[in-house]
Amino acid sequence: MNDGIFFYFAAWSGWIFYTFISDKNNSRTKSAIFILMMILLSGFETVNGNISAGWASAGLLVFSLYGFLKLSFRDVLRLMMASITVMALLAALHIFFLYDPAVLIMPQYFLAGLFAVVMAVTWGRTYHEVLLVLATGLLFGDFLIQLSFLPLKGYLELGSKEFLDLAGFSMIAVFFFQMAASFVKSLNGLHLVRRITFRR
Repeated sequence: MNDGIFFYFAAWSGWIFYTFISDKNNSRTKSAIFILMMILLSGFETVNGNISAGWASAGLLVFSLYGFLKLSFRDVLRLMMASITVMALLAALHIFFLYDPAVLIMPQYFLAGLFAVVMAVTWGRTYHEVLLVLATGLLFGDFLIQLSFLPLKGYLELGSKEFLDLAGFSMIAVFFFQMAASFVKSLNGLHLVRRITFRR
């Protein structure tokens, strides 16, 4: 059973990186504040009847809406289609995990997060777009899964600790993917410099 341990590990690791290690810029400050806000909100939830909603998921939703405000209408449509694709993928994987013993080998959020990241990277053209697709896709997917199982469970649990584990793993996977892409790009640049030097 997921209890948010990986989310807190990923969140605190990310906060330490952006606060003390990353280069000083405006993006670093915003990232550190956002991660700290998510950590603080993760301990609260609102319960109304048979519906409970975690405050951290609400914070992630606000972040997503703010990110979409900066995009053109065409880009919003494209990224929303990408988010719906991620949502459908997560719902299908959740049903698959109910009958597949693979979840006994590794956590469900590990496999689901990897698939979600691959889809987000495929659709997103920039790092910012990848994060938007991933955040909205995870939120939509969590809502669809909880809504589908509402008749069986009898209650709606949005933004649970299981969702936070999935979100935390997905975000840290995107971060490492970006680091790997930057490293490969730097290697290509070095290779180009060597070719120019050799030609001379």
